[in-house]
Amino acid sequence: MLFKKYKNLRNALCSVSLIVTTSLGYCEAPPLVGTLKMAGGTAHILFMQEIARNLSVKNPKFTLLVAGGGSGVGVQKLGAGLVDIANTGRPLSDEEKKRFDLVSHPIAYDAIVLVVHPTNPIANLNFAEAQKIFSGEIQSWGQWTKKKEGQRIHLYVRDEASGTQEVFLEKVLKGTKLARSANFTNSQGAMKMAIANDPNGIGFLSFGYLDNSIKALRFSGKKADLQTIHRQSYPLVRALYVNTKRQSNPLVQAFISALKTPENSAIISKWGLVPVASPPKKRGTKSS
Repeated sequence: MLFKKYKNLRNALCSVSLIVTTSLGYCEAPPLVGTLKMAGGTAHILFMQEIARNLSVKNPKFTLLVAGGGSGVGVQKLGAGLVDIANTGRPLSDEEKKRFDLVSHPIAYDAIVLVVHPTNPIANLNFAEAQKIFSGEIQSWGQWTKKKEGQRIHLYVRDEASGTQEVFLEKVLKGTKLARSANFTNSQGAMKMAIANDPNGIGFLSFGYLDNSIKALRFSGKKADLQTIHRQSYPLVRALYVNTKRQSNPLVQAFISALKTPENSAIISKWGLVPVASPPKKRGTKSS
């Protein structure tokens, strides 16, 4: 009898909230049923695709469709009702919030990392050097290494819809105009491929996209890893957001809550990011 009363109380409490973490032994989240569409920042794609697979195994009647396009595109699609969630690598502007009646949910901290071809001997750039490179004031690698004397720097940046691009321009160029010679890429994957195939290239990537096909540089002497991202001691830390309509449906709200569970936080960490819901437990080793 006592167990039955406890069970009824627990179920009643569960019905008040869309999801309660099971790590406290409190109650299980109700199943997710239906389809959600998300689009926007490409820094989110890798971990969101894995979270989608994880949730669909546990919730066979739930589907999460993940697309890119850039932060600006995601916000426009959310505003037009074409998707349920917009991923952004930057905060929403006041105009976007007001125009589309949106709210932001920070889910992870990321680092924007300068990257070059693995054969490039340089290891570190500071703010002034990076600004001069991306503004076109410095155009040759010879300033840093005689091995590349006379070889022209090839700049790679993101497109105007990219939140990564917006944050990079704000933090590094600080109002200085981007060089006209810059080559635009439409995703994190395209950026990585461009740098991996160009010995004279330089660009920037989300920390989660780093691998051995490119070389990550220290920035102002700071190495990007999980600890420096968490402490925000690395100079180019930014938050990643999922954004929704203020009056979103229960499935959207349940999904946002599910992102904060220990299991999905672990997936976010696996892809080289620091989940807002859980601090890092060990040091990352992704940059030189």
